[in-house]
Amino acid sequence: MLMNTLLIFFLVIISISFIGIRYKVPPFMTLVGGAIAFGLAVGSTPDAVFEQVAMGCAGVFNSLGIPILAGSVIAKYLIEQGYIHQIVSDIRRVLKNPNSLSGFAGYLIAVPSTCPITAFMILTPVFSYIAPKGRRRSALMYLVALGSTIGIAFVYPTPVTFPLFDTFSPKNLSPLTFDLVAIPLSLIFLTALILYAGWRIKGSDVESDLTTDTDTGADVTSGINKTPLLTTVSDTETSKNAQIIECTGKENTDTSGSEEGGATWGLEQSGYSDNPRYMSPDCNAQIGICTTRFHVKAWAPFLVIFLTIPIGLFLLNLTHFTLVQFIMFAGMIAAVMVAKAESRWTGFVSGAKHAGVIIFDICGAGALGYVITQSSFASDSLAVLAHNLPLILIPFVLAALIQTAQGSRIVTSILTAQIIAQTAIPGMMNPLALFLMIIAGAGIVCFVTDPYFWMLHRTTGDDIKTVFKNYTAPQIFIGIATYLVAFSIQYFWP
Repeated sequence: MLMNTLLIFFLVIISISFIGIRYKVPPFMTLVGGAIAFGLAVGSTPDAVFEQVAMGCAGVFNSLGIPILAGSVIAKYLIEQGYIHQIVSDIRRVLKNPNSLSGFAGYLIAVPSTCPITAFMILTPVFSYIAPKGRRRSALMYLVALGSTIGIAFVYPTPVTFPLFDTFSPKNLSPLTFDLVAIPLSLIFLTALILYAGWRIKGSDVESDLTTDTDTGADVTSGINKTPLLTTVSDTETSKNAQIIECTGKENTDTSGSEEGGATWGLEQSGYSDNPRYMSPDCNAQIGICTTRFHVKAWAPFLVIFLTIPIGLFLLNLTHFTLVQFIMFAGMIAAVMVAKAESRWTGFVSGAKHAGVIIFDICGAGALGYVITQSSFASDSLAVLAHNLPLILIPFVLAALIQTAQGSRIVTSILTAQIIAQTAIPGMMNPLALFLMIIAGAGIVCFVTDPYFWMLHRTTGDDIKTVFKNYTAPQIFIGIATYLVAFSIQYFWP
């Protein structure tokens, strides 16, 4: 039965990947279908399986529904009000390297927000306009994503690292010592990714960019597009399709509504638009630079998000789960308040439309992960590993299996720590090496059950193979490198 559970697990993961790539079936359908197939195959009743699917979807929606909705709504308001252009103008005054800014911004924002997806939702609209085209835009988004996952995985205290200290309570490893090793290690990985991204863009895309950027006036060497950033609703449809790019990386080809009202959702005079409706008088539409040095209204949602973090932590005593809900909701309120009254409803509708697709995709990942974790998968995996692998590999491989099964680094960290704590392994290993092995395994397979994977799939517009190459594959190398560091620590300082 032990091998049967693992075999069923791998068959389901392979089937989901094949069906999604070969037949381009929407992720929500393949993930929920995989969850149902796994539950029935391991012997659960149909009633129990469908209940677990619903619970898994509800769990993800409960934790990420508000942050994703808030992030999407903030992005749409920034675009529609023309604030995104002011933010880009402010950044251009100090920006030297967009790749570095993307990676380190994701890293730094993920730690206080305690959620990598929150960091991505905050930063996506900004970097979509810094580089709105091709490989350059995708590279920035992937760097934000990778930076945020590295930050949340290696820095104490985050929801990934805190459970390790809480479960094992190591006497000879302080959080400070851990950070003195883990933070420099994480920064080395992040810097390597930034350098690789810059080299890859320059080597494989510069020729095509030179061709297209000659017509748009973009600065290829800086990585920042210099096309006119501002437009109004009176522009022609051709102009809008040429200048307005959706968050998914596709042209705005929606012509289902009138120019005045946009496409309706059965709501009286309510439409949505990804087009900037207002032109800031202090901005030069030709070069995208504004005369004002700092635009408070444009930055208001982000300022509120950061200001509410200490309020939530120290005044309201919120947990990391409720803190994310609190700060993102506060940021959304700020975005609504600085928007013009006549655009508040349409901006929310537009953001909700974009958020809905993302939320349901990651709810499918939650359903699959929940069904798997409700089975005997974790204990069966440990039993098989204990009989076939040396002790020094068990924490790493067990974490990798659990991560592959349910997709959340946080859940992987908690479950792996709880399982390992019931064995003799903690007393036989250097706690720093043990923690790094679990962290390495928790990030090595971020694929079909990972909500972040599907968010990138939707946001970038890339196919599954491309997202795997740019998001999953780098983390595989980081995971292996982290394990080798942990192995060396265990070997030299047992």
